[in-house]
Parts: sequence; structure tokens; C-alpha cells
Amino acid sequence: YIQLARLYGALGEKEKAIFVYKKGLDIGFDPELEDVKKIQQGLDVLEKRFSGSMNFISKQDSNFALTIPARTDFSNILAIDLSYVLFRKRAFEIPVSYFQNTTPFYRSQIFFSNHGVSLGIQQNLSYALSYKLDARYNVSISEGSGLSSLQTRGSGSMTYRRRIPTSSSLTYHYSDMVFDGNKNLNRTGQHIEHSFAHTLSFTDSLSFSYAFISQDVPKARDNTYQGHNINLQAQRRLPNNTFLRISGELGQDNFLHTDTVGSKKRRNLMYAYGAGLTVPWSPSISLTFDYLFRKNKSNLGPTPISDQDIIQGRTSALGDYQKRVWTVGVNVVF
Repeated sequence: YIQLARLYGALGEKEKAIFVYKKGLDIGFDPELEDVKKIQQGLDVLEKRFSGSMNFISKQDSNFALTIPARTDFSNILAIDLSYVLFRKRAFEIPVSYFQNTTPFYRSQIFFSNHGVSLGIQQNLSYALSYKLDARYNVSISEGSGLSSLQTRGSGSMTYRRRIPTSSSLTYHYSDMVFDGNKNLNRTGQHIEHSFAHTLSFTDSLSFSYAFISQDVPKARDNTYQGHNINLQAQRRLPNNTFLRISGELGQDNFLHTDTVGSKKRRNLMYAYGAGLTVPWSPSISLTFDYLFRKNKSNLGPTPISDQDIIQGRTSALGDYQKRVWTVGVNVVF
């Protein structure tokens, strides 16, 4: 029963998987048997419409201001994601979601909050092929400046599963951001990404992605650019379901207009690497520990940027900087 139900689930046939699980329970075996518990757990996952997660993260950023000399800041992040499946039939679902994150920055004395909702559709066309469409709207608020930005974003993705690589995905995002009080910073953005993930063994997996990013800021042309980003991550499952991961990232942003300060077009080259550990505390709670090093090199050298600009994402015209970020977090899923 377990294997057959899991096979139906993998094929996107949720109703058939639920039917098989229930038939297994109808036999009437002792509820304390391990296989019966697995059947009940599998059934609970498939029938659940409401789900969510909550993350609490403490972070130390060695160069929050992205300047030379560096200035350290500390922050705490509370992130909540809630999702409810409005409609489900066979392999087709319509989920609605609410998400928010709240972050106080202590040395900068800034309180930032972001809230949003999304509505999507997703379907497994077959075991090998699935798609997702999503529309979201979010509002950002910053203490000291009030309502800071409104963003509307639409996205779509296709995922194909096979043996090598285990899965490949093509994703597209389009966003429109409006800044309250400063219409000159209004912008649109596009993001196209092709990613691959491969399971090397029961314990090891590898993922790779390439993204093309474009941002247009008509009235603040210093921030208009096109960029390329490459990301590689390896993950290993250790004893007790602890996960160890290492990652590397390389990016280049080519700005399309002459910089008003540097008198030539800005070009930024960035690289980063990091390592992290996820340790299970219970079936629904895990602890995370991460380290990240990031360095950006600009042909225009260091660039002064205000704390509010950094937090609210007002500027992309970054100068020379390097930083180290340490994070410790607790993740709860329900």
C-alpha cells in the first residue's frame, strides 16, 4: 500500500494515492505498527490544505553599509509563510499564500517590514512534467520613511524530471516596483533562470543555475543594468538527517548608462562562497547555521550608500565592498 500510494503521488494522482492509503488503514492493523504510522503520515500530507512555516534568524553582517571601511550591524528576522489550497482536483491545485518578514537593524536603528499575498496555479501534467504560475503583491514599510514600496510580480516555471539530471527547471519573473515619495526610483525587472538538480546518491545532491537579470529604472539611469549570475551548491545528508551544504556564486552586472558620478558606465563583478548546516531538532523544527563571504569589485571603486537605500533596495549601483555574514536560525513547519 505504501509503495503504490507513493507511486501515485509521484505521478500527480493524489486522489488515487489517498484512496490507496485509506484502503491500507481499513485493514485494521495495530495503529502503533511502523507501517501503519507511515500510511497515516502519508495520508495527512496529501489531505492537508493548510500549511506554513516560521523562521527566526539572528544575523551578523560585517559590512552592512557596503562601504570601505566596513561597518558591522546586527539584525533579527522573523519570517512567516502561510498557504492554503483553495481548490484541488487530481494533479491540479490553486494555492493562496500570505508571507511577511520583519527585521530590526540594531546599530542602524531601522525597522523594516514586508508583507504580501500571492495566488497561483500548479499542475503535474505527468510524472516528468509540471508547471507553476504565480501572481504576488507585496508592500514594504520602513520606520522613518513610512510606506516605502509596492511591488507586483508575476512568475511562471516549468519543471522536467528525468534520470540525469534528476530535474531541470526554467523560470521567468516580471516585477514592477513603485517607491512611495520618490517616483524617480520606480522600476521594472525581469529574471530568467535555468536550473538543474541531480541526486548523486542517497546522501549527496548537486544543483546548478544560471540567471539573466534585467532592471530598468527610467528616471534614475544609474540603476539600469543587465546581469548574469551563476550558482553552484552541493549538499550531503549526514547521520541523523543533518544536512551539510557548500555553495559558490559568480555574478556580473553591466550598467547601461554613464554613471552620474563616475563619468563612465559602471561594471560590477561579484563572487561569493558559503557553507551551512541544518540540524533537525524534531520532526517539525530544525536549526540552521550559515556562513557567507561576498566580495564585489566595481570599475568605479567605492560608492557611498545610505542605510535606507540598502534596506529598501533603492539602488543597484554598488561599489567596491566585501562582507562576511553569520546567521543562526530556527525553522518551524506546520
